[in-house]
Amino acid sequence: MATTTGTATDYNDLMSKVVAYVTGAALGAQAWTALRNVTGEAILRGPGLTGTDQIFVGMKSFSDAGADYYNWVLSAFTGFDAGLAFEAQPGAHHTGWGVNQSGPILTLQNAAMRYWLSANGRWIDLVVQVGTVYVSTIIGFALTPYASPGQWPYPMVLGANQAWPNAITLAGNTNLRWSYTGTENRAWFKPGSGSARASQLRVRLADGTWWGFGPNYVDGEGAIYPSANGATDVRPNLDGTYQRWPLILSRSTPTGEIDVLGQFDQVNWITGQLDHRACQRRRKHTPRWTRYLDGSSKCLPCHEGGLCGLQARLRWSMAYETGTWLNPSDGLDKVRVFLLAQGWTVDAWTVEAPGKRLHMHKGTFYLNAKSSDDLSATIWTPGSNAGPQIGFNLGTGYSAAVAWRDQAGVAKDTAGTPNSIGVALSLPAGAVVGYRFDYDDTYKSLVIYAQTTTGVWRWMGFGESMIKAGAWTGGAWMTGSISYKTAGAECIGGNVNRAAFPFGANTDANNEASVFVRADVDAFIGKWVTCAQTAATGKLGETNISGWNNWRSVLIPSLFGLQERARNSLNSLSALLPIQVFTARDAGGMSLLGTLPNVYATNISGMVAGKPYQQGADWFIPYPGNLPTRGTAIKQV
Repeated sequence: MATTTGTATDYNDLMSKVVAYVTGAALGAQAWTALRNVTGEAILRGPGLTGTDQIFVGMKSFSDAGADYYNWVLSAFTGFDAGLAFEAQPGAHHTGWGVNQSGPILTLQNAAMRYWLSANGRWIDLVVQVGTVYVSTIIGFALTPYASPGQWPYPMVLGANQAWPNAITLAGNTNLRWSYTGTENRAWFKPGSGSARASQLRVRLADGTWWGFGPNYVDGEGAIYPSANGATDVRPNLDGTYQRWPLILSRSTPTGEIDVLGQFDQVNWITGQLDHRACQRRRKHTPRWTRYLDGSSKCLPCHEGGLCGLQARLRWSMAYETGTWLNPSDGLDKVRVFLLAQGWTVDAWTVEAPGKRLHMHKGTFYLNAKSSDDLSATIWTPGSNAGPQIGFNLGTGYSAAVAWRDQAGVAKDTAGTPNSIGVALSLPAGAVVGYRFDYDDTYKSLVIYAQTTTGVWRWMGFGESMIKAGAWTGGAWMTGSISYKTAGAECIGGNVNRAAFPFGANTDANNEASVFVRADVDAFIGKWVTCAQTAATGKLGETNISGWNNWRSVLIPSLFGLQERARNSLNSLSALLPIQVFTARDAGGMSLLGTLPNVYATNISGMVAGKPYQQGADWFIPYPGNLPTRGTAIKQV
């Protein structure tokens, strides 16, 4: 990818500078060819990255001095005919839509403008400072499709900052000026509409039809993650750094077909909140990124000098075990033996009604656990969760003189008496159909899935740390299919929605959280963040997975909507979406804490629970959640 910046004298001079750069020496063998290049109109052909593609795009200026607008309309074609007008080129994007609906519009001015230009042989990306706002356009094969070139040979993208669904009046129309603030004028990466004719972002699908992508997950429209249905108040990371999220496109047809299409190549989303200066390059990370504010000053794209994937797929040596157990106490014994084999030390292993008690540690990381084989007894505080289960919490030390759940450093409920709390794996009193342990010593993380009855899976997990976003103190995490307060019978044989979605935030008003993270956040020091609607431990947190009853936060980049659409219709593969944890800030908004290691959210349609699923060179074990299509996948070696 090549990049440049400069100043154009006006809107037509800007077009000339863009054409000169992308057809010049800076792109080398990836340089575009100008098939038509006259004042105010250009049609270009891109060679792709290897010189074997033919990618046809165009830009044409139109203006009205009285209304003070000076703009470009963007289009794409499937070929070029020198004898045809711009609008009549083969496969023109606007064909059949009418002359005033010819494509997304880039609003410019007849005055000097600073610009930033990035391009390779597949796409052209331009950001321009016009007056007090930044506008941008992206054209070409700008996606990294979740499909092969044979499955999707012409993944054309057209994006700019203005679009109109119906024929518009050109003469005297001041709405076409860059300063217009209606929903027709939005950044292409946060469009105002998802319809094919009204969206600022349009994509040509494998069947040759054009789809629009918008701000919501609506049947019959496309949507763009992470801004769809959320990410309204994301703050920088706890250490002030900025997290980059992939821009992922999905759609749902009126007939119910779901599809995840791909993500943008080398363009990511970050928050525009707080300490941020637009259009400044900062060497906060290597390689270098450039950040741009859109007109709403809420979200922005970034550009990097290297390929940015959905998530780095690190290869870890994962230990695992499968089998069955006779009852919860036998299951806890399986955990003990398994962790011993991973280098853990047993501090205590004793019989303690209504089951057994286990304490183990590795380094300074301490696990406390208690089993119950009884249908009515509780292992937590009186009035809390009762029934067969394995309960867990995490701490910083061990003492035989202290109750199993009250060890040093454990999570505490701040309501009334500060009771010690944790999570649990809800189980039948007898045998399970089967179980699987997956352990990663890099993070000292263990994920357990147990098939309690045929087709019904319950889970728990913990770790000393996660993949942190920036630098901060803490990192231990724990999650379970039920919380310390949830009535066990509701999760085992009753309302399955009362079991939080795997690794999702439980939303019950009674602080029934099932995800906790140890983190120092602002003035909240040495305690546990609660991922729920109400904060049992005094600091609210959230995950990007919706909880029971489909609750999710609009403050963060939620996977709600995208996870349901995460299956690709061209190859039946499912996108694997990282599970992230957020915390509330004292001054407002939410910051990303990090990503859970080896665990992904996905659409599990067509997969068999507990059976290996291959994607590329990697293998995953899929499991269902509390809805038919929503599940998780645990990465294997």
